[in-house]
Amino acid sequence: MLILLLAALLAAGGIALGGGGARSARAGGATVSAAHVRLIERRVETLRGLRFVRPVPVAVVSPAQARRDGLADYDREPAAQHRASAELLTLLGLLPAGADLRRIESSVYGEQVAGYYDPRRRRLSLVRGAGVDDVTLAHELTHALEDQHVDLQRLEGGRDDDASTAQQALVEGTATLVMERYAARWPSATPLGDALAGFTQATSGTPLPQYTVRELIFPYLQGEQFVQALRDADAGGWALVDVAERARPPRTTAEILQPRRWLRARQPAAVRVGPAGAPAPGQGWRLLASSTLGEEDLAALLTPQSGVVAARELTAGWRGGR
Repeated sequence: MLILLLAALLAAGGIALGGGGARSARAGGATVSAAHVRLIERRVETLRGLRFVRPVPVAVVSPAQARRDGLADYDREPAAQHRASAELLTLLGLLPAGADLRRIESSVYGEQVAGYYDPRRRRLSLVRGAGVDDVTLAHELTHALEDQHVDLQRLEGGRDDDASTAQQALVEGTATLVMERYAARWPSATPLGDALAGFTQATSGTPLPQYTVRELIFPYLQGEQFVQALRDADAGGWALVDVAERARPPRTTAEILQPRRWLRARQPAAVRVGPAGAPAPGQGWRLLASSTLGEEDLAALLTPQSGVVAARELTAGWRGGR
């Protein structure tokens, strides 16, 4: 949001593979067989109402490789765009002066990621060196299952930052809801509350700016509430969620925060920056970056002064922004 897009992965639990590749996983002295992974797949199929079309490739990666994978998308963007993002967020008071966006992103992937599904490689990667957590596996296998049916790369919002965040909330919210139902039906050694606590802290203790923490949490918690609202409107079924993923993904965080907007197909108003036909900036000035401004962006801006509840009330009438 506000140009800074942290493509966060589930900051919970820990999974690692040993030398057996996709055939076995080893972490903390315990071995997880391919049969056990398949068991979790079958349970995820039951909870999500879809079936795996093909086996999910599983790779063993080091924490360093996880960090490199996590930064790959970030590094594809021009450095000038990242500098503009950092300056904007600093001027708005959302990041401290001198904040290094790449370092922040690196700390998230290097310290908080246990396992992740990569829709480009269509591969589940498990990070070597932590304990096994079936709940985390269920979350990531939900991504793999849905990718086989809807192609998750389509749900990236393009160049529209608010749409990107909204569609990430749809994807992560669905996996979080499945994870929550998995934990309730098949409790593991790691309570769900302990797993979710990882959202707000890094395992090595590296502090994250409060704005970054907020952006990490939003797709999971607000996304889960959005998906649940769609299921409630469908008498507990997945049909509306399938429509959202396959045909009409949310375009705004306002839809995530107020699911009735999505249910009523309310679209955002187009907003111009400056009046139509306004003169170009004066000599020496040029446009560095442009972004949509969503309801969640406005709430993030207002919260430090207004508080969480008042900020939500003030932004509930959002219609569009840049």
